[in-house]
Amino acid sequence: MEKPGPKVVFLGDPFIDYYPDRQIFSGRIQNVGEIRADFVRVIGNLFDQTTQNTGLDSIFVKGKKITYRTNVVSDTALEPGQISTYVLPVKVKNGQKAEYHTMDIKWEQTR
Repeated sequence: MEKPGPKVVFLGDPFIDYYPDRQIFSGRIQNVGEIRADFVRVIGNLFDQTTQNTGLDSIFVKGKKITYRTNVVSDTALEPGQISTYVLPVKVKNGQKAEYHTMDIKWEQTR
């Protein structure tokens, strides 16, 4: 038995625009969990054929605006069932070539 919590997943594979100096990932994510996910962030990594990192970046997604008990105000929360889109540009390090990528989603649970 798993304790109820947030669970944010990718909805399909990202669309990727390829450029010599960067790759731009875009797509959709959804909170399929039972509790709000806070500070939701999409992370993209680029690697060369020898698994050396050639690029890394992340973005916070646009979600519901929340004021937390600490008076921090954020618009990066996803309620259960809520879908958000993302556009994530990842620069390729100078002189390197990106051969493949990985994507990840990170979030916090503040409740």
